[in-house]
Amino acid sequence: MMYLGQAISPGIACGKAKFLAHESAIDQIENDVDQMEFFHRTLKSVTTALEESIDHVKARLNDRISDIFETQKMIVNDPIVIQDTINYISLGMNALEAYTKTIEQVLTTFQKIDNEYMLGRVVDILDATDKVKAALQGSVENMFSAYSEDVILVLDQPKPSVIYSTGRNHIVGFVSAQGFYHQHSGMIARAINVPGIVYGNILKIIKDNDIIIINGDTGELLINPNDEEKNKFYGGIEHEL
Repeated sequence: MMYLGQAISPGIACGKAKFLAHESAIDQIENDVDQMEFFHRTLKSVTTALEESIDHVKARLNDRISDIFETQKMIVNDPIVIQDTINYISLGMNALEAYTKTIEQVLTTFQKIDNEYMLGRVVDILDATDKVKAALQGSVENMFSAYSEDVILVLDQPKPSVIYSTGRNHIVGFVSAQGFYHQHSGMIARAINVPGIVYGNILKIIKDNDIIIINGDTGELLINPNDEEKNKFYGGIEHEL
C-alpha cells in the first residue's frame, strides 16, 4: 500500500523495517556508589565520546555538521543543568533520577514554544541528554548493528546521532513519525546522502521486518509491495529485495 509523507532527504531506498533497539549493559542503576562522583564521571565519559564524534564528523563531512555535535557537547555540560542535578542528588535522589527530573523541567520549558526552530532544538536536547541518561543506566541505543541485509530504520524522532549512524552496516534509509526538513537530522541525512521521510502514523501501520520502499524526493512510502507495485515505484528500474 502506498502512503504519502514528507520528503526529508532525497533518494530511493528499499529494505526491511527495523525499529531502533536498546541494549542494557547492567541489570540495575549503580545506587551503591557515590552519586555525585558517578554523575560527574558519567558527564566526563559522555563528553569524551562526543569529542570523538566531533572529530569523526569533521574528517568525514564539514564544520556545519560538526557544529551540531559541538552544541550537544555544550548541552551535556550546561552549568545550570549540572547544578540543578547536583541539588536533586543532595536531596537524596540517585544520579539518574536527579538528571531525569532536571531534563524534564528543561524540556517542559522548550516545548511551550510552538515553532519549528524550537521543536528542532528539543530534539537536539533529547539526543544529547539521552546519551547521559543511557550512560547513567548502562544502556545504549543499538545504532551500529551489523545487519546482513539492507534495512530502513523506523523511528519516533530522527535524532542527529541516529541519523549520522545510517548509511553504514546496511542501514540504507529511515522513516520517522516526527520531524521536518530543516531540522539538524535532515541536514545530516542530506549531507551523507541517506534517503529519509516523515510519516506521522508510521509506528501504527508498520511491523518489524516489513519490506518498505521510501522515496525521499516525493515522500512516498510503500509497505510490503508486490512485484507490480515495485516496478511501478521504481519506474522500471530492476531492484532485488
